[in-house]
Amino acid sequence: IGLFSAETEKEVHSANEDIRKGVTRITLEDAKKYIKAFNDEGKRVCVIGGKSIYEELIPTANILHISTIKGSFKTGTKEDVFLNIDLEPWELVKEEDRGRYIYKKYIRRKNG
Repeated sequence: IGLFSAETEKEVHSANEDIRKGVTRITLEDAKKYIKAFNDEGKRVCVIGGKSIYEELIPTANILHISTIKGSFKTGTKEDVFLNIDLEPWELVKEEDRGRYIYKKYIRRKNG
């Protein structure tokens, strides 16, 4: 899991940091604690991870940045690699065609 400060775009915590300290992994619970601490300080955090990380942490998010690559691709797996996000509590505030992909920015609605 990589956690980045949205203001400075600098990494604030990563599994590599824990590995240097002799810890072999960071748990989702650890990630949630880091996110809460940053939110309590009024700072934003950007989470970079895989599908299961996103699914676990989306309920804590206020902003979603979603890129959809154009085209059809084989994944080499039978598992669904796409997130199934309920966009009802989200408002689309920006959409851009960036050539090879579509970028969308969503903000959580106040009542969402």
